[in-house]
Amino acid sequence: MGGRLDGNIKKEENYDSEASINVYTTTKFNKKMRKMRYISENLAKLAYEKDNNNPSFITKADYTELKRRYDSNNRTQDADREPIIKKFKTQEELKEYFNQNKNRLGSPTARGPQKRTPITEGEHCGKFPANLNRSGGTRVATYDEIYAIRKHGLNNTHKYYVYPCYQDINDITTLEFWIIHY
Repeated sequence: MGGRLDGNIKKEENYDSEASINVYTTTKFNKKMRKMRYISENLAKLAYEKDNNNPSFITKADYTELKRRYDSNNRTQDADREPIIKKFKTQEELKEYFNQNKNRLGSPTARGPQKRTPITEGEHCGKFPANLNRSGGTRVATYDEIYAIRKHGLNNTHKYYVYPCYQDINDITTLEFWIIHY
């Protein structure tokens, strides 16, 4: 579709081959287009490298390897992206944000983040624990600790994480609920 659009524009009277054009697409289409462009360009290079005089034979294994290489590079680029961190004073504000962004963060029928309950006894009684997974288990966490693991586990299956955290774990008034997503 992108190639056809470019070809159709060339027929226009005011076409300038030096000017860039803007093509507006969905994110899904853009990702697919970039992937197919990468594969087709590299298939041509590979065919030419195999036989300069008659570059026409590519195996299914070659094609599969190019797809794997593209996906691997793309995952690396995603890992370099910074996630969005939204901070809220209450769980209700966080839930409202989730409901407004439900399609991006889950699905139209997703329930969203579960209501957190504070610790009921011990040193941190009345404070909210955060599940830091492999990074440190479940415990009361600081802003810095949550920021350090902000990218951990975000993917197509886990589109967001919610963490209660404190600027100072000894000051209950510094509590914030963070939702982290792309």
